[in-house]
Amino acid sequence: MVVGDSAFGCSALELETAARYNLPIKCIIINNNGISGGTEEITKEDNALSIPVNALLPNSKYELVSVAFGGKGKAVDNHKGL
Repeated sequence: MVVGDSAFGCSALELETAARYNLPIKCIIINNNGISGGTEEITKEDNALSIPVNALLPNSKYELVSVAFGGKGKAVDNHKGL
């Protein structure tokens, strides 16, 4: 499946179902830092009130959700990482 980071927030636990039934699913998450356009950058100096409500963290480790259920996960930030 191919999902955006916001959509993955709604469907992440489907990976648990896949693991439970030993289904060979591959999940590609396209991270644009949030809902719609997200945000360009979130810095350590930003606080919760300065970050747009539609933003998600750019460096979230979504691949670890799969690992938590016994699967494999890999972060890729360019096409050479595939």
